[in-house]
Amino acid sequence: MTAVHRTIAVVDVEGFGDDRRTNPVQVTVRKGLYEALRRAFDDTGIPWTQCYTEDRGDGVFILGPTDVPKSLFVESLPLALVKELRRHNAAQPEQARIRLRLALHAGEVVHDAHGVTGKALNLAFRLCDAPPLKAALAASPGLLAVISSEWFYEEVVRNSPAAEPASYRQVQVGVKETTTHGWICLPDHPYRAPEPAGAVPRQLPSGTPHFVGREQELARLDELVNGAAIVAINGAPGVGKTALAVHWGHRVRDQFPDGQLYIDLRGFDISGTVVQPVDAIRGFLDAFDVPPDRIPPTPEGQAALYRRVVARRRLLIVLDNARDVEQVRALLPGSSTCVVVVTSRNQLVDLITWEGARPVNLGEFAVLEAKALVVRRIGAHRVDAEPEALVHLIDRCARVPLAIAMMAARLELNPALTVRMLADELADEATRLDALDRLRSVFAASYQQLGPTAALVFRLLGLHPGSRISTPAVASLAGIPIAEAKAAMTELVHGHLVMEVTPGCFAFHDLLRSYAANEVNNTDTETIRRAAVHRLLDYYLHTGFAANSFTITAYHDVVVDDQPQPGVTVTLIQHAKQAKDWLADEYRTVLLLARLAHEFGFDIHAWKLPWAIGSFLEWNGHWHDLIAIRETMEAAIDRLHDDFAHERVHLMLGWMYSRVEECDEAHRHTRIALDYSRKAGDHFGEAACHFVLAMTYGLEQNQEQAFHHANQTLEYFERAQDGPWQARTHRLYAWACSRVERYQDAVDHCAQGLRLLRQSSGSHYEVAALEGLYGWALSRLGMHREAVDHYTNATVLYQELTDVHNEAEVLRRLGDTLFTAGDVAGARATWEKALALVDRPNLSDVERIQRRLTNRLEGWGDTVRHGA
Repeated sequence: MTAVHRTIAVVDVEGFGDDRRTNPVQVTVRKGLYEALRRAFDDTGIPWTQCYTEDRGDGVFILGPTDVPKSLFVESLPLALVKELRRHNAAQPEQARIRLRLALHAGEVVHDAHGVTGKALNLAFRLCDAPPLKAALAASPGLLAVISSEWFYEEVVRNSPAAEPASYRQVQVGVKETTTHGWICLPDHPYRAPEPAGAVPRQLPSGTPHFVGREQELARLDELVNGAAIVAINGAPGVGKTALAVHWGHRVRDQFPDGQLYIDLRGFDISGTVVQPVDAIRGFLDAFDVPPDRIPPTPEGQAALYRRVVARRRLLIVLDNARDVEQVRALLPGSSTCVVVVTSRNQLVDLITWEGARPVNLGEFAVLEAKALVVRRIGAHRVDAEPEALVHLIDRCARVPLAIAMMAARLELNPALTVRMLADELADEATRLDALDRLRSVFAASYQQLGPTAALVFRLLGLHPGSRISTPAVASLAGIPIAEAKAAMTELVHGHLVMEVTPGCFAFHDLLRSYAANEVNNTDTETIRRAAVHRLLDYYLHTGFAANSFTITAYHDVVVDDQPQPGVTVTLIQHAKQAKDWLADEYRTVLLLARLAHEFGFDIHAWKLPWAIGSFLEWNGHWHDLIAIRETMEAAIDRLHDDFAHERVHLMLGWMYSRVEECDEAHRHTRIALDYSRKAGDHFGEAACHFVLAMTYGLEQNQEQAFHHANQTLEYFERAQDGPWQARTHRLYAWACSRVERYQDAVDHCAQGLRLLRQSSGSHYEVAALEGLYGWALSRLGMHREAVDHYTNATVLYQELTDVHNEAEVLRRLGDTLFTAGDVAGARATWEKALALVDRPNLSDVERIQRRLTNRLEGWGDTVRHGA
């Protein structure tokens, strides 16, 4: 039997026999131990399958392959093993977590029929059992304690700079008959290497004395620092990334006794002078007082020296304002004992993907944080004196911390200034950035890093008046294919110039919008801007009409005359739900675009865009929204000299004014439309005008005129055999009858209307409206059971249509009917359900419903108290 010189490693699990480790737990620990060893050895370049191993129950004895350098066992294996232990422990309860002792030696080993033997093996096992090693691990917060034999230390460790020999401590070992020396190191919580005076860097700049808020982000950093070596703080320009990193660094600096390194990489410097990695490394080496004659001449050599210097030190390294991953990668230490915090306006996806960085996404201030910053600067007494003005100031600063800090500093420096004065100064969006000049340069630094297509898209976004924009709208605005639009928006998202609020839908705050608008006006010609706006309007017009075709629309004769401009990507609307979702998402933008269309002289778009969403606005109670752009539509049709446009716009306005019960305006606009209809011989338009007039007279309790105009409407649509319009007119009759307590006539008209809708496959909207009115008329006749049935039918339909406004109104009336019928508990439950619906945000016309519901619930309480 021939002896062979082998590298020997012995590992032992701390506390394996602890009473808390039941048999199943011990099985879990052993499985985790072997998995960690296999991964760590393979990652280090020591093939696990080529090692000789023997199980020891609470540990493993390992002989390394003869052709593998011994230096790998001290340069790479310990930290790789720590990494795998962390992986295991993160997924296990406390009693199944692993901490290890590792003994390293080398010597002659003899193989026999029973396994292996040799004095070198005995020494390795004695080292692993050494009391100083157990004590070192017990006192360390880390997961691994390594002991090297004196021979292994002198021959391997001392001759391997990457193993950081200075981080080892010599100890006396006495186990059984063995007395020797060993060298202990703690890879993930190292002994501090002796350094010359002044070699502990303290490079963190002073933090801002006015730092406020960011509690969630600070907690996230506290959480990550114990489990991640790299943290990436990313966010838009001016949101306070540097302030957060520096503030947190000072807060935890005591956890980094070996120092803190900091460098501003100037990744977005307006001059284009970014810090090169080699310059940053040289600055870090100087911070450690590395003598110049020890610094290699090549960048590669300096990077290697930097990694050796920082290895095994407990350091915080802040790499501020990084442009991209390549600027950062060379500055990353090879040691998990260091924590690196990178800040950037870009998302640094590759750093997260390939280097394991953990992201911390930083957004604008919450309103309370913004208020706290202003209070910190000027005192609560000045803030409390102008609470409403402060809200406007914060809103006009888009809750961007840098902008708010600039305004607060002006207030602090000039006590004569009021919050109202500054809020008024920022009121004009076109000149807002003039008051925030420093912010302009911050935005410019990010903008200048964009590629040509992304830069063009960003500028053109300054023309878009809405708060959000979809990918097809972006493609249309820029006149580029969808794929290019997606790539451009991805670049803007990575640069934090826009945010993706939902998949394929983007937004950016008002200050960036102002910057983009300035850039597009200063960079692009009027011809380019006008063509972009034309494409944008065409996108919304054609997509809006496509969506409108799936809704219940009263007027089918308004069409889009022309094909969309080249470069427009119209969204394909394939079903009613998609149409409703698109309209719900975009109707506010469409109304804003009508004004933009008029400003640019696209007057057809200025009236047809609101028309395209008119039915949606009608059925969802957004009547005031359309009335708000009345002047825009009227000015557009006046410039067009188009009688048909006059007729349809005034008809739509008459309808909307009638819905908000402004009867004088409803009459005025409807009469104008009626004149145009008669002049053009437009019998359909004339009948529609009579419909609106009938509704308006009904609101005024002028039933004679209401029925007169309803009769004229019904006569035309019966001749035209238009089932849906006949049904609508019967619903109008039923409504007018109910207002003068002719409830049986109302019931009859509801029945006829429902029959017509079933015959013509009428829309759910129409059926729901008739069912609700049917229930009302029946309830007034005392037919409560039948009324409940029809109210319930209406409620189900409105739920399917996600029409919260009308669902709440029907539930209110259903509750009234249940209460009248004696079902007090059912009435209360129904009213409360309705009240919960109208408490939702962005619901139009809720005050009236809330007031009625509150009165119902209070009245119910009175009824119960009085024993009714």
